[in-house]
Amino acid sequence: SSTSSEEVEEHLTLCWRSIISHAAQTSFKDPAQQKLADIVLHLQQRPLLQKAGQTCQVQGMAVWKDLPTFGYSIRDAWNLAAGENSDQNSKDQWINLNAFTALVTASAHSKTNDNPDLSLFCIWSLRQALEEAEASDVAVAATATWFVYAAPTIYDFCHKGKSFEGKLAKPGSTFQDQSWTGFSQDRWQAWKQKKGELQSPVSDSTASQ
Repeated sequence: SSTSSEEVEEHLTLCWRSIISHAAQTSFKDPAQQKLADIVLHLQQRPLLQKAGQTCQVQGMAVWKDLPTFGYSIRDAWNLAAGENSDQNSKDQWINLNAFTALVTASAHSKTNDNPDLSLFCIWSLRQALEEAEASDVAVAATATWFVYAAPTIYDFCHKGKSFEGKLAKPGSTFQDQSWTGFSQDRWQAWKQKKGELQSPVSDSTASQ
């Protein structure tokens, strides 16, 4: 019934919010971040939820294989992005959330053919820190976690020219002359150059690509 589907959706959303909240409160340096990312992919491997012989679906996505509403839950969290004037706790949570999302992105790329696909959040964070005239320290630190935990994945997306519809992945203000619609080798070089000019409290020595 539609009611049961709605109930499943409600439970899933609460589940994702709990994991995302936990990730935001876990230091980006803590190995527990990878464990949280692993939990998400482990849930994905659970048997398909069945009801009356039919696979249970939420918004057209199979439970658990397609991780319904997980992407939406990440999007909701992204709306709370910390800025220069945010308190330190909000800044820390934003950096931690980026680390978690980077870990899920990298894990999904290597294990589940980019499902869930959170790569657009990568572009949004990198654009904010590396493609605008003024970047806050917290934006730079959040971006650094992507290079720490997902540099090879980002590089692969750029190498393959992974793109998005419309202006979702449009360039930032300092690159308005570019026609970027996603990841590209030109964009990778621009990010690399800009990243080299900025200093971040987050070490990305592991991202040497």
